[in-house]
Amino acid sequence: MVLEYSGPAPRLLSLVFFIGMIALYFIKKTSSKTVGVVALLFFFLWINITYPLNIGQVEEAYTFLPILILCLYPGKLYANASSLIVLIIYYLLTPEGHFDEFVEEGITLVTLSLFSSIALLLYIRITDRMRQYKRDSYTDYLTDLPNRKAFTEDLKHTFCHPTHSSGPIALLLLDLDGFKKTNDMLGHEVGDQLLIALARRLKSYMTEYVHVYRLGGDEFTIILEHIDDHLPATFSRQLLEGIREPLTIDGHEVHLSGSIGISLHPEDCTSDTILIRNCDIALQRAKSRGKNTFTFYDEDMEKETLKRYQLELDLENALGTDQLYMVYKAKVNLATNAVNGVEALIRWQHPQLGNIPPSDFIEIAEESGLIVPLGRWVIDTVVGQAKTWSEQNQKLRVSLNVSAIQFQRDNVYECLVDSLKKHQLDSSYLEIEVTESTLIENPDES
Repeated sequence: MVLEYSGPAPRLLSLVFFIGMIALYFIKKTSSKTVGVVALLFFFLWINITYPLNIGQVEEAYTFLPILILCLYPGKLYANASSLIVLIIYYLLTPEGHFDEFVEEGITLVTLSLFSSIALLLYIRITDRMRQYKRDSYTDYLTDLPNRKAFTEDLKHTFCHPTHSSGPIALLLLDLDGFKKTNDMLGHEVGDQLLIALARRLKSYMTEYVHVYRLGGDEFTIILEHIDDHLPATFSRQLLEGIREPLTIDGHEVHLSGSIGISLHPEDCTSDTILIRNCDIALQRAKSRGKNTFTFYDEDMEKETLKRYQLELDLENALGTDQLYMVYKAKVNLATNAVNGVEALIRWQHPQLGNIPPSDFIEIAEESGLIVPLGRWVIDTVVGQAKTWSEQNQKLRVSLNVSAIQFQRDNVYECLVDSLKKHQLDSSYLEIEVTESTLIENPDES
């Protein structure tokens, strides 16, 4: 005999049960959710004991119980446990002669809950892994700061979504002064520890309107939102003071300093790419002013930068042409009034700009790396001229100033030896002038 509901009360109670389960889905606190589920499960048992169901009604109403549990506890095995509870109730309430129906319904229920649990568990794991991959792709591996990719997207979002704009912003580009030298002296492991320690210090400045990123190496950038006329300068001073506080790494007390370039939006530009370019121009100006300072971008800087860039291109083209030439300044012995040596000086006769003084193009050569081929040309030209004078019985000692940058980037000793061998000149005819700082920084080369 198949048991049927007696009256509308069981259906109403079942509806209350399902509404309660759905309501629990929106409860965030796990402990409260668990208490609610346990209470509803006891309510569920009471309904089945008080108002027995037939198999058809069980299939209609209670097959979804594991699904509800699965939604409340994704990735857990509670749904399978609830399936076993339902199966027990099926078995206890199944009339004699309906065991085959019980088995059929039981297999369906267990299969449904097991498949749903496994599928949801895999989905959760894949989703978590994808979230972790995405987080890693936006995070700097060393400092755990947001990286260049995160910076680019955040800055573009500011420009592309004006309805969510953060108002006037300032972009700060921070570069550590002389970090390469510190890195080379103390080792890359200590250098990495310095960057990690500095990143922790920079994180202390992060707020809802201050965002810090590591672009790479010793270069960081900061986005300041909702700025006023004084905030960028005030923040930059505080930042530089914080950077100057000594750091102790593996027993080494290290003092750092930084240079900051600042560009404003919308005052200086209307696009993210121009804002970054302007910030970089301001940073180069800050470093040229002696470092450990900050500089705001202005239009004159851009004109000067374009001029320097054009001079760099022209200087590269001038290598190996008659635009570059050497002049020799006599060294006179005041006691005998005799010339006992000369000083070699480089000159550049630009076809359009005329004579360009060394003070204008030597710095450009050093910054661009052109100082290496330029310095090699100077050495070879001077040695060749000294050889010519020696063949004319003019025993003049030629002094030559070698750039400290060339000592750092080139093997000056090898270049000198090769040139002396090429022109078959004795080294006594040549005098190399170097600064004291060059001797300290390059003891082996010197």
